[in-house]
Amino acid sequence: MNMFAVRIELNGPPPGEAYNDLHDLMGGAGFDRKIRGDSGHIYKLPKGLYCGLMPTDSSEAVRNYLMPIVAAVEPDYELAVFRFSNAAWAVPSSDDL
Repeated sequence: MNMFAVRIELNGPPPGEAYNDLHDLMGGAGFDRKIRGDSGHIYKLPKGLYCGLMPTDSSEAVRNYLMPIVAAVEPDYELAVFRFSNAAWAVPSSDDL
């Protein structure tokens, strides 16, 4: 299993609930808006950024898997997929939310 980060931007004037729909669909696809740090704390990621484990090492395969999911919410979108083995961030702990 490999860890992937995905950045999605919904273009045009999608209704406010579009991002909620996207979060639900991305969750069903194995991607979350939270990430666990080395300390065990869980951190909330910025809007449109997701992380998930996938059984492939191909960012292209993950992109192709996610494209119809994102298009179901908003056909005008931007999508970037990155495979990574470590990361650093400066976002609030979910304990702070």
